[in-house]
Amino acid sequence: MGEKISDQQLSRIIDWLRQKTDATCPFCGSRRWTVDNELSSAPAYHSGDAHVQLDRGHTMILVTCDNCGYTAAFSSKKMAFF
Repeated sequence: MGEKISDQQLSRIIDWLRQKTDATCPFCGSRRWTVDNELSSAPAYHSGDAHVQLDRGHTMILVTCDNCGYTAAFSSKKMAFF
């Protein structure tokens, strides 16, 4: 399981999303989203030996459309979340 996102952190994430995006789902046009309450991770890939490195990766915040289920992954680093 990932690290839980606190209510204060969730508020910062929502503020960032409102400032940086138009919040319209690219598939169905809905504007209703849910932010996952845990951080996720996209593992790093090392092309030199063709292995996924599970001990390294990119911390992501997942946002899912309430209508169609489309999920967007935002970099927590880019959001200045960490």
